[in-house]
Amino acid sequence: MTRQELPVDGQQWKILIVDDDPEVHIVTRMVLEEIEFDGRRVNLLSAYREKDVVSALTADPDIALIILDVVIDTQTSGLDLVRHIREDVGNRLVRIILRTGQPGMAPESKVIIDYDINDYKEKTELTSQKLITSIITALRSYRDLLELERHKRSLIQTGHFLKSVIRSISSALIVVDAGKKITEWNPFAERFFSCSYDQAIGRPLFDIVPRLAQFDQALSRAIEDPGNAAPAEAFFRDRKDSVYSLTVYPLITQAPGGAILLLSDITEKQRMEEQLRRSQKLEALGSLAAGLAHDVNNALGGILGSISLIDYEKEAHKERHNSEYDTYLSTIRHSTERASGMVKQLLSLTKKEELKQEQVDLAKILANVQKVCTSSFDKRVKIRFLSSLEHAFILGDASQLEQVLLNLSINGYHAMTIMRPETETWGGELVLKLVHDSRGGVPVYRVSVKDSGVGIPEADIEKIFDPFYSTKPHGDGTGLGLAIVHKIVSFCRGTIDVQTEQGAGTEFTLEFPVYEASEAPAQKEDTVSIPTGSGTVLLCDDEILMLNIGKKILTKVGYNVITAVDGEDVIQKYTANRDRIDLVILDYQMPSMSGVDVFRKLQSFDPQVKALISSGYKDEGKIQEARDMGMCGFLQKPYTMQDLALMVRSVLKTGRSQE
Repeated sequence: MTRQELPVDGQQWKILIVDDDPEVHIVTRMVLEEIEFDGRRVNLLSAYREKDVVSALTADPDIALIILDVVIDTQTSGLDLVRHIREDVGNRLVRIILRTGQPGMAPESKVIIDYDINDYKEKTELTSQKLITSIITALRSYRDLLELERHKRSLIQTGHFLKSVIRSISSALIVVDAGKKITEWNPFAERFFSCSYDQAIGRPLFDIVPRLAQFDQALSRAIEDPGNAAPAEAFFRDRKDSVYSLTVYPLITQAPGGAILLLSDITEKQRMEEQLRRSQKLEALGSLAAGLAHDVNNALGGILGSISLIDYEKEAHKERHNSEYDTYLSTIRHSTERASGMVKQLLSLTKKEELKQEQVDLAKILANVQKVCTSSFDKRVKIRFLSSLEHAFILGDASQLEQVLLNLSINGYHAMTIMRPETETWGGELVLKLVHDSRGGVPVYRVSVKDSGVGIPEADIEKIFDPFYSTKPHGDGTGLGLAIVHKIVSFCRGTIDVQTEQGAGTEFTLEFPVYEASEAPAQKEDTVSIPTGSGTVLLCDDEILMLNIGKKILTKVGYNVITAVDGEDVIQKYTANRDRIDLVILDYQMPSMSGVDVFRKLQSFDPQVKALISSGYKDEGKIQEARDMGMCGFLQKPYTMQDLALMVRSVLKTGRSQE
């Protein structure tokens, strides 16, 4: 019987009768054919020659019992067949009862010792009952051996499976015995420690891996007190800065104890955990930014609204322009718009607010950045602007792109000043460059910001665009700048690349697809006519500064204004003046009752009410909800006199805002 061919439970017991005398077969069959053992009947097979036995064992390798005559073809045929079955075929399970009519040819005392048989019977003594007794005894022995063989094979399969598992583990798995000698050493351990299985097995662990001696205490505790020793974990780094976790487990067995050491590369796991922490930081930042956006933009709205009122008054009274004052006002206006853009950038980074795509001129944006840098940077940093392009149109958000280039310029400035070692003098050159090129047949505009500063360490290059990662001295950088830069550039369908050399400087290169417009966008004029109107507007804002600025703007352009400071105030004043109020402007975020809730109340008793919602934080989902309810539009803070006047006139004229 081969190792792969065990009989199936429930089938008949196969018994092979081997004798050269046909009458012996007949008598044996008469005695045995009705036998039933362990719920199974017998299946009697016959063989008359040696070759018949060989054929029978080949055809039926699950024969349970052979009743074998000694003399068949020769005087020792039976004995020769025993050796063939046990040694050549390798069948140790089949039971063999040797019977003979010539005991002198095969003495029992010699045969039973020299041959692997299970019983010896002389034909003269083998009565039917004794034959049955021998058969049942042999079948019982065969059944028990068969069960043991099945258990053995199951254990072998389990061992092979466990061996495969151990070999497949992508961690270094080491098993040691109570004397700390290695008993298992998987392929990952071979590669990691540069030591083969044969070299490691049986050797003391610390002879093979001396660096693990630092964990000897945890290993001893696991071996000496396995019942109370919890898994011990430690961490270390290799020369490539990969992070590894070593865990020591007690080996719980009935034999003298041992321990299992599992060494795992957790570099990627730590990176994912760090990304999760950063994501959670961004989520917290987003919530904070969303909460601050409304308040910050309210404050900025007061500044921007005041400037637009000053401009309006100057134009209305034809006052002589004072170039110095005009410069100051322009600087305040530009700074306010930049501050508002910064809030928008934080919101866009955390997906709290989407950027807009429109035709913008990179040449103009870069020129503005140069002006800001020239007026604000230390004079020891020289600024050069290289471009022969009058216009460079792409799709993007102008204010955000300006902030991107300004951020890169400031980083370059810092690399030439505050990031220099104390032994070096501040200064260098910042070069802003804009060119038109064709990459792979696709026309692009390429912008580069190059400094001659300290450069970026090679190990940091892959991380510079990660949120909260900064190469600046502790406390000098938030780690958000380049993350925002990367997001905005990607939004504008652009790419960003960096070339750097420590001690020699850094160059950021941005590429954007050329936007082929039918004509250049109309340039905004410095002075714009402010539309006037008539009617009564109920203006609500819990920020008194914005309330006063909004009232002054609306009054200047011809409207009667009723003010309210919260939701209850709006409802009371609208109820009292319902017949003459043409439009309600509601602040989105107010204590006790939001602008949307106020609008819903107003609608309950006046379905025709016209209202605008205003906020420093633009949440598209909530704005769309307000529109679906019937609101006429959304007014983003901070707004100018022109923004407010245009929107109010549009709503009163058409019923909807022009956004």
